[in-house]
Amino acid sequence: MHERRPIIALAPNDWLTAWAGRQQLLSRLASRAWTVVSYNGPLSIRDRGGSRWSRGGLVSSFARHDGVWVDTPGRHSAYLPTPRLGFHHPCPRRGPRRPRAPRPKSGIKPILLVFHPRFAGFIDLIPSHGIVYHAYDAFSETPGWDRSLQELEGRLTEAASVVFAVSHEVGRKLAGPGPEKYLELPNGADAMAFGAGPHLPCPAALAAIPQPRIGYVGRISMKLDLALLRQMALARPQYQWVFVGPVTFGREGAADLDAFEGLRQLRNVHFLGEKSYKDLPAYQGHMQVNILCYKSAPGWWVSCSPLKIFEYLATGRPVVATALASLAGLQGEIDMPEATLPAWLGSLDPAVAGTGTGTAGSFGSGTFGRVRRGSGIAGSGTAGNGTVGRPTLGSLRRRSWSRGLPGS
Repeated sequence: MHERRPIIALAPNDWLTAWAGRQQLLSRLASRAWTVVSYNGPLSIRDRGGSRWSRGGLVSSFARHDGVWVDTPGRHSAYLPTPRLGFHHPCPRRGPRRPRAPRPKSGIKPILLVFHPRFAGFIDLIPSHGIVYHAYDAFSETPGWDRSLQELEGRLTEAASVVFAVSHEVGRKLAGPGPEKYLELPNGADAMAFGAGPHLPCPAALAAIPQPRIGYVGRISMKLDLALLRQMALARPQYQWVFVGPVTFGREGAADLDAFEGLRQLRNVHFLGEKSYKDLPAYQGHMQVNILCYKSAPGWWVSCSPLKIFEYLATGRPVVATALASLAGLQGEIDMPEATLPAWLGSLDPAVAGTGTGTAGSFGSGTFGRVRRGSGIAGSGTAGNGTVGRPTLGSLRRRSWSRGLPGS
C-alpha cells in the first residue's frame, strides 16, 4: 500500500485563535490519518505589539494540536517587509524558513495546500507533488488588496491542480483561470459536537444572563451591522443580546468603533470575549436564537460561507441571518429577513417564541445536515464550468484530488 502523502497547509490564521474553516478542514483531514502541517508564515516586524507576536516564542515551535502539526514562527526570524523585498510574501530575496514536517519515506513529496495568495512565493521554495488552492474569502474585496496580490492569486490559480472556493460568489471573483476551474466546497460543521450543545451544562458566564438569549458567536468586526444590532437591542429590551468572540476591528474597522461602544453600553447587551472552540457548542446550544447580522453593504463578507451558520444549525436552535447569496440553499431552514429593523424583529419574535423558520431539528432533516453529518469538509461541489458533484474527502482520494494529485 502506498504511503499517503503529507499535506503542508499555508494559512494566515493562528491555529490557537478563533476557530475557522481552515482549522475545521485540516483537523478533519488529520483525523482521517493524513499527516498535516499548518504554517502561517514567519513573523514580521509589523507584528510587534500584536497577539501573534506575543504568542510566539523567541524561537519557533513545532507541536501537535487537534491532530495537526502546527509550526509556530519565532521572533528571532522576524523580517522587515520593504517595497524592494515585497510586502505580500515573506522576504523572497533571502528566502523564508520552510515549514517543517515529520519525515515521510524517501521520495514522497507533500501536497501543498495554500489558503491565501500571500503564500504564493512558497510554491517555488517547497518541492511538492502538487498544489491545491482553497479560497475561503473573496480576497479581492478585502482591505489591502492590490495589484501585487491580484498577480499572486492569478499565479496560484494557474499553478494549482485543484482550486476550491468556499462559495460560488468567491469562485467567480478569483483571478487568473480560477473562475473556469474552481470547485465549490462550502464550510461544514462538526454536527455531532454542536448537536450535543443543548444537552451540555450551560457555561457559568452564560447562565448568569437571563433568558431569552439572542446569541452571536464569532469575531466582532467591521462585517457586523452594529447599528442595526443596537436598534434591535433598544427595541427589545426584554431580550438579552450575547456576543461570544474576540473584538477585531483593526484599522479598516475604526469607523465602527463608535457604533460598537454604543452597543456595548446597553444593559441588555453582553460581550463575553473569546472562548475555547471546545466550549462553543455549549454556548450556542443554550441560546434561544442564534443570529448572523452582517452588513448588507458590499464587502468580502457578502460572498462568504460562514462556518458558524452550520454550527448554529447543528444545535437545532432557530437561526436568523443576513441573506447572503451562499445561504440561498438554506431557505426554509433559517430565516433571512431584509436588513431593516421591522423585518428583523418580525423574524426574531416568532423564533424566540418557537414558531419561526428553522426551529429545533431542521438541521438533521435538511440537505446540508445530511451532507455534513460525520464529516467536517463534506459539501456540495459545483465546478466553475457548471458541472455538479459532491466532493467529499473520500471522493477526492478516489479521483486523485480531481486533477492528478494522488491522495495516497
